[in-house]
Amino acid sequence: MPNNCENQLTFTVAKSNPNLFNRLVEAMEQERFFNEICPLSDSASIDEILNKWDTKWDAYESDCIIDRDTQTATFIFFTAWKPPSKVYEQMHKMEDITHYVATYSETGNAICGIYTDGLKGEHDVAEYTEDWIEANLPDCVIENHNLYEMIT
Repeated sequence: MPNNCENQLTFTVAKSNPNLFNRLVEAMEQERFFNEICPLSDSASIDEILNKWDTKWDAYESDCIIDRDTQTATFIFFTAWKPPSKVYEQMHKMEDITHYVATYSETGNAICGIYTDGLKGEHDVAEYTEDWIEANLPDCVIENHNLYEMIT
């Protein structure tokens, strides 16, 4: 059984493309979001999956907060071992996704990080103090993933 990596992704789609927004929301609700962004072949091997998504399975145990007026969605979900960084890289290339922020934490290996509009930051928090976390990590990472539990 893998370590669960907790993820939170918020993104906004251009108002000129409601079909894309609806398609992505439906894909997340059906736990096939990664395959919608980075499609796999019908007979995908584990190597192909890891190469396309950077994690073994699509998002699971997900929850959604959707604002159709602004075409902004927040998804909270788990992945196996680490975040789906290749999916975020592909989202950055999609011109109708106007903004995204993804945070993650994997408590088994005491790592956390953030992706925002193509930029990535990752931290190993196992040896850090509460003061270091407060001074060096974005509030959204600390709040979304309750990092203080990782250092106690």
